[in-house]
Amino acid sequence: MWRRCSVILLFICASCIRSERAPSRAPWLEGESDHFILRGDLSRDEAGDALANLEDIRRGLLAGTWHARSQPPAKTHVILLATENELHETVRHGVLGFAAADPFEAPLLVASLSQRIEQSTVLKHELAHHIDNAFLLRQPRWLSEGLASYLETMTLARTASGMSATIGALNPIRVEHFKKQRKLQLHWVMSVGAEIYSMKQEQIEDFYAQSWLLVDYLINARHAQMEAWVDRLSSAEEPGPAWEKSFGNLTAEQLETELGAYLKTGSFLTSNYPLSSLNPIISIKTLDRAGVLAERALLRSISFGQATKQTREQAAEEADEALAADPQSPLAAGIWNATGPRKPAGQIDVARAVILGHPDDARGYELLGLALGPASGHEQLEAFETAVKLAPDDARALAHLSFGYLSLNREKDALAAAQKAVALAPGNPNYLDALALTQAANGACDAAPGTEQRAIDMVPDALAADMSAHFKERLTEFNQVCAARRAGVKPRFVPAEPGTTPAEPAGKCGRAGLNLPESALNEQLNLNVDFVVSSEGNAIEIEVAGATPVVLQAVRAYLATCPFTAAKGPAGAMRWPMNMTFTFEPPAH
Repeated sequence: MWRRCSVILLFICASCIRSERAPSRAPWLEGESDHFILRGDLSRDEAGDALANLEDIRRGLLAGTWHARSQPPAKTHVILLATENELHETVRHGVLGFAAADPFEAPLLVASLSQRIEQSTVLKHELAHHIDNAFLLRQPRWLSEGLASYLETMTLARTASGMSATIGALNPIRVEHFKKQRKLQLHWVMSVGAEIYSMKQEQIEDFYAQSWLLVDYLINARHAQMEAWVDRLSSAEEPGPAWEKSFGNLTAEQLETELGAYLKTGSFLTSNYPLSSLNPIISIKTLDRAGVLAERALLRSISFGQATKQTREQAAEEADEALAADPQSPLAAGIWNATGPRKPAGQIDVARAVILGHPDDARGYELLGLALGPASGHEQLEAFETAVKLAPDDARALAHLSFGYLSLNREKDALAAAQKAVALAPGNPNYLDALALTQAANGACDAAPGTEQRAIDMVPDALAADMSAHFKERLTEFNQVCAARRAGVKPRFVPAEPGTTPAEPAGKCGRAGLNLPESALNEQLNLNVDFVVSSEGNAIEIEVAGATPVVLQAVRAYLATCPFTAAKGPAGAMRWPMNMTFTFEPPAH
């Protein structure tokens, strides 16, 4: 499975400490519209107005930017709190909102009513990312953040015929930065990747400001070339060659000269887009106690990647309360799992309780499959297959299903599932990573590295350093394996200690390694192996804790090559537990 990613940030925030909870003005409600699920301590009128405004913002952004014909079907999860004080229980003062992902990979937006929905730059910025990510299959980071910063300037106005959206005004947040720092460094801006978020806050602000200015300039002054470049990126062309085809030999140095003049004398053009009248279908109901506790636990668990032991414990306690209030709640169960660590047996029990209460909800089967783990083989696969049957448009379930197929050596089925997941959510880096892995497992050397690079491009801001490093390691391995395949050499896993198993009885197993499919090439395998050495010196009754059927079969074949010292004793055989470590070794070519 992929590494858990849960936070996408517009701001870098400090971890929270528990404070006295501000009294809610109203019981928590849950509202739903065509594209949003809203939860918060709002009145019915406030919840209804907020959902209508969110739908209007989404329509305005779609009218004013490039977008795919169809958007990802997953609804955006919004937590809207009544007061800024409530928001600051989990967010440092001065931050008006943030974006993240909920435990089921749905995009999550958090804000308060201290700022009108249609004026929230955070909500507009992050909704812009959701729209752009479904269309731009390759995105240099400066384009991603610059375009979202350009679109966050959108304003809505009521007209006699409905509504209009205006986009392209001066961005006051970015302009304010230029008053302090006027130096343009476009070569740096255009080469920045995930490492930006390990830099100082001032550098991050500088990057955002210059990215916004560059995008604004290209849209206004070089529109035809920008259109051509974006069109090529939407077809997943490499950004560098696509730039040369669209802009010719235009360099960062030339752009600095042009942008310097643009800042002084340029006209920041705005565009107006009429929107037809729309009365969205909105439903509102009271959120039960389990749901309220689960949402509060989710807020506390995020903590912007700087969680303390205290905040993690508080989140886990609130998640425990939520699950106790309703053991069959899919929402409470998902958040309970996410605020772990939880014991696998308990996770299985929780998932089965959700399925019992909601047999038609795919989330229970997803939780069950994750709890069972790949060692359960077909049992895990059956859970994921049921989840996809119940929710065929659930990209997360499809991505998990692809890993389930890989664990059973069904590479073609895994590829098909991953392709469907990415088609439904083209901007999700985890699903792109799953697709790259299944492409590699199917020998698609022309596709896997490019897909993995797309995953790196789409890494969430605040998780850039950790998540990108993981994906970059895999990209390096794809390139090594593909180079080896072209040379006709098969990669392998080899023992960490050459020539012997790491513990008694010392069988000489050589360097043959494990015969594993390339779908496992990204792992270092640390295996807890338990077996009996027979009186003939053979390893029998082999067990490997937590191993998939494919790995277990490979370990059995490997140990069959080890001539152990014949066991001696009354029973004529002895059982040996040992830890064995195998490391992926790129072949020489």
